[in-house]
This record gives sequence, structure tokens and C-alpha cells, in this order.
Amino acid sequence: MLVVDCEKFNGNPSRCQPDLAGDVPQVLQKTLTRCGLTRFWQNSRFRRQVGDGYVLGVDPHRLPWLVDPFLRQLQLVLAEHDRTLRAIDRGLRLRLRVGIHIGPITEVGATGGCGRPMNDAHRLLDSTIVRTALASSDPNVTFVAALLSQRVYEDVVLAGYTSMRPTELTPHDVAVKEFRQRAWLFVPKPSMLSADRDRRALVVD
Repeated sequence: MLVVDCEKFNGNPSRCQPDLAGDVPQVLQKTLTRCGLTRFWQNSRFRRQVGDGYVLGVDPHRLPWLVDPFLRQLQLVLAEHDRTLRAIDRGLRLRLRVGIHIGPITEVGATGGCGRPMNDAHRLLDSTIVRTALASSDPNVTFVAALLSQRVYEDVVLAGYTSMRPTELTPHDVAVKEFRQRAWLFVPKPSMLSADRDRRALVVD
């Protein structure tokens, strides 16, 4: 399952928020199409909007493609989308936190996706790890920060089912409410705020 949420959504003008929320599924669908994975959207086990976020469930054997190439392509699609948004209003932003997890959940109508694995996926989104990854990056460069659960990391990345290398991810111990697990951060295009960059340069010098 893939869950996404917008960074600092309420920082956008109220009049634009409905349209921005509606952009999220469009961005996800466009990304899957760019990856040649249109069928993932069409044949999803469930998908639904959750406020300014979105939830997508696919068959377990399709999980590797949601890790790679999906995350890398999502960064590219959002960068393109950002240029469109800022041509409308330079104050608009759409950057996404992403959580990817796997586990047994229900598939009943609009409430499909209930169960502890889904709760855990949302805990990944709520963690300070992924929030900080976006907050400390350049908003003109980095549009995606993703946390993979330990099981996804082991079953997909370590198992070699994608071109993603283990060294592209960093481990973190995530603690949100009752959730206590190791997770792996992946930022397709890392950056840092100019002030942080300047401070590091001074330290190096």
C-alpha cells in the first residue's frame, strides 16, 4: 500500500486548497502512466482520497514497482507540476510525504484498507523523519520524501527486485504513538536549504 500526504497544505491559500487536493490523485495517476503502470491505477485493490492525502492499494506482487521506478518518477512529475502551480500563484506548493508498507488488510467498499498495516503506513507519514526531510530541503528542488517500512526494505530493496541500491536509503527508528519500527528514508532528489548549505560550507572551511 502507498499512502501520501501534502507538506504544509494549510500554508496554501484556502481558495486553492480544493484544487490542490484534487491534484494529488492526478499526479499519482500521471506518475504511474509515465512508468508504464497505468494498470496499477485501473486495477488497484482500493484507492481513495483522505483529506489532502491519498491511499492506493495494489496486489503484493506489484510492490517493487511502487518503490522503483514510481518514487523517482513522482519527483519528476511534481517538479513539472510545481512550475505550473507557480505560474498561477508563486505561493502555491505541492510536495508529498510518502509511506510504503505491506500487510494483510480488508478490501470492503469505500473503507477498504482497514487494519493495522494501514495504520502503520500512516504512522510512517506522521513521523518527524519524513517531515524533517522535506522541511530541511530546498522546496524548489526536492518534492518527495518517502519512508519504506522495514519489511518493504527487506522484501524489495535487499531482495534485489528493483534497481534501487540499499545505499540510497538511510535507516531510522520511527516512534509515533504505539508504532515502534525501523524504517528507511529515500529522497529521490536530495537538497538542503541555502542557509544550511552555507553553514556547512563555513564548517568545512
